[in-house]
This record gives sequence, C-alpha cells and structure tokens, in this order.
Amino acid sequence: MISRMSKITRIVLGAGFLGWLGSGIPGHAETQPGLSQSEVIRNIQLTAAAVRSLECRFTEHIQRRGFPTETIQGRLRCLRPNKLRIDQRVPDQQLIVSDNRTLRIYTPAAGQLLTGDRARWLAQNGFPDPLLSFVSDFPVERWTERYTILFGGHDKGLYQLIFRPKRADDQSLELWVSDETFLPRLGHMPSDDNTIDILFDHLRVNPPIQESIFHPEIPKNTVIVPMPS
Repeated sequence: MISRMSKITRIVLGAGFLGWLGSGIPGHAETQPGLSQSEVIRNIQLTAAAVRSLECRFTEHIQRRGFPTETIQGRLRCLRPNKLRIDQRVPDQQLIVSDNRTLRIYTPAAGQLLTGDRARWLAQNGFPDPLLSFVSDFPVERWTERYTILFGGHDKGLYQLIFRPKRADDQSLELWVSDETFLPRLGHMPSDDNTIDILFDHLRVNPPIQESIFHPEIPKNTVIVPMPS
C-alpha cells in the first residue's frame, strides 16, 4: 500500500499542482506564448507566491518495469504554509495528512495508521522539490541550488521545464506549465525503476479550506505504526 502512495505524496504533495487551470491567479488574464526561460520562471515565481490554498483531483500513472501500469486517483487539498490532505480513492481508499513536521497515512482496510517525519519521508522517496513551490516551503528562487534547469520550449499552450538534479538522491522532473496561469498542468518523472505521469484536473486556486480537515478523526482501534527511519 505504501509503495502505491509514496510517489503521489511527493507530488503531490504535490504535486503540484497540475490540471485544467481555472481562475484565481492574479496577473494572468491572457495566454503568453513566446517567452524566454527566465521570463517563464519569473511568472511561475509570481504565480506560486499568489497561491494560499489549492484543491484539485489527480490521476497518476506508474509504469514499473515488467509490471502492468498502475493508476492512482484521488483528491488533493492544501493550505499554506504547510498543510496537506490527500484522499485517495483508486485503487484503494487511503488518507494522507501532513504538516511541516509530520506525515500520517491512514489505510481503513488495514486498520492502520503510519506516522513519521515529513522531511525524512520526502527525502527517502526522492520528492522533486520544485513541486513544493506551489503549495509549501521550497521557493522558486532556490530551484537552481538543487537542479540544472533546461527549457523545452512552448507547444499547445504549455511551457516545458526539465529539471536535472545536481544530487544523486534527487528525482528528475519534467514539468509543463500553462502559458496563461503558469501553474503546472502535466508532470513526468522518469527513473531507472519506473516512469510516472501525472495529470491534475478540477483545479481550484485559493478556495476556502477549513483548517479542521487536516485533523481528521481516526478510529480508536486503529493500529499506529511508526515509519522506519
């Protein structure tokens, strides 16, 4: 179960997040094709700074070598500076909540709650930090500290940015952002072991989100299991 969620929560956590983009981001009323890499990154920086809360649905396809493609679907809600909730519904029901310190993964079918350190979990799972720029605590200005950024150009209303990690334990990322809102729309994460493609839709920027949803009630008979360090 955790292997299924480990990638989406990086993202998801993240990812970021991707989708058919709606209103709510100030300063981008029209499409802006023909921009340079630095101009695109500057617009992303302004957009990320304007996000206070975010809600979307996601679909993630995971292709592992020698195995059928896995599909994960669910709903993501986040509240800055560091609150995250993921309600997974496919293939299994699972609830993930996180703040700046802790991460909790509740699996109703197993009657189990995994708990652990958020930063350690992200590092162990190779979460691509650029996705955190839209909902959490990794500013766009710090991208170049961890990544070499390549510009893939503009096509069909999207700009492509390619992130090549400078550290061996970081995850590569290809990100497509809208030329209207400069939020992510598609993500592709290749690795030696698997390939992950992500699409987010029904995206709402800065919707009202109650703080209480990040403190869900877990049944009293749930078994609490610490994540391995």
